[in-house]
Amino acid sequence: VFGFPLDFDGWENETFCNNHVCHAGELPYTFESTWVNFTDAGRRVSTSMATYWTNFAKSHNPNQPVAGSLIWPEANVNKSYLYFQDPLDIRKYYLKDDCDFWDKIGYKTKRFNV
Repeated sequence: VFGFPLDFDGWENETFCNNHVCHAGELPYTFESTWVNFTDAGRRVSTSMATYWTNFAKSHNPNQPVAGSLIWPEANVNKSYLYFQDPLDIRKYYLKDDCDFWDKIGYKTKRFNV
């Protein structure tokens, strides 16, 4: 999960994204495309993103070769996920409160066979 808002004025007139993570806000960090504008924290996040994704593209394992101090957990194994911010963090139960709310009111998704 990406949780690091742009740390420079990159949204121009889209001021509602200032200090928030907006759709596609991770792209400059993933592709290191505005490196000169990043703060030190932004560079750490960018380096982490680029390393994990490059490792995955090369080896099908974001952790190999060694990407950083945290191991990106496998999906659905222990309900943990890597949270991209500064510093990186491993968290559990993504959106648990939201999911619990929908479970509580009996909302069920319909599955379609295609």
